[in-house]
Amino acid sequence: MACGPGYPRCTEVATDPQHCGACDKACEQSYCDQGRCAAVEVVANDLYAYKITAYDQASLYLIGSGSSKETWRVLFDGGKTSSASHKRTFAPEASDGTHLYGCREGVPAPKDAPPGEHHGTCELVRSTIARGRIVRLATVERVLSGSFATDGTTLYWAVLTKDATSDLAEVQAMPVEGGDIRTLASDDGLRAIASAGGNVYWASSGPRGKDAGGGVYRLGKDESQPRQLAAGPASAVAVSGDEVFFARSNRIIRIPAAGGDEFLVVKDQLDGKRMSSSFRGIAVTDKDVYFATTGKDVNFATVRRIARPPRL
Repeated sequence: MACGPGYPRCTEVATDPQHCGACDKACEQSYCDQGRCAAVEVVANDLYAYKITAYDQASLYLIGSGSSKETWRVLFDGGKTSSASHKRTFAPEASDGTHLYGCREGVPAPKDAPPGEHHGTCELVRSTIARGRIVRLATVERVLSGSFATDGTTLYWAVLTKDATSDLAEVQAMPVEGGDIRTLASDDGLRAIASAGGNVYWASSGPRGKDAGGGVYRLGKDESQPRQLAAGPASAVAVSGDEVFFARSNRIIRIPAAGGDEFLVVKDQLDGKRMSSSFRGIAVTDKDVYFATTGKDVNFATVRRIARPPRL
């Protein structure tokens, strides 16, 4: 393809990183694959795997799976990460841009808890991002780690049931200032929650031991029953505006928040080559989509950034 007058040569916009998909559309420190720039590595670590647990328009919060479970804060501009200056007495699991919400550490899980990541008995707390006073909101048992979300008005999370043969979880909600806890829905295989505008979304891998099932679900603020937006096992979910992003297998997919056609955002772009991986969280800003993964070596993890596709 010729890029028009003034260009000394023809170029292939499907693969040229300086003209990826269109003339003068350069990729940032990555290659061009079928007219789209590949994901850029933001941070990597070979000591323990990262999980994206909270994010807002300014920062991305990561928690390592090592024994220290240090909290890392990554600036969205790709700035340096720091564990020591952002270590807290609780693990941030949701952010509304002003406050962080999470479980205070140190409370053991119940002996009959089902397998998987959980907080056991959670002392649910919040504090300002500027390290203000920690405020206790409630005590909740069997909270599923990584299941928190907030839209600035309501805090959502999931709790596991006492049935050790399943991953059945209940979606619960409470005002961000504290108050009565409501149970909104239940799901067998719930893995992550997102929220926006009073609506709550979740990703489900489906019932344990079954090949079929799972999907992405939405419960509207004025609805009594959840609605499936996408079918098939899903492991992570994020919502931004009128768009929902979720992970299915080795892909990140975008759909309208009300449901509709799927658009492929990420596929096999980890480390610039195909590799086994699992997604450990998605974050979406006005400009970019961030995702955390583990690879063939589960102790090695990366957080990557890819340009957000044009809006629907």
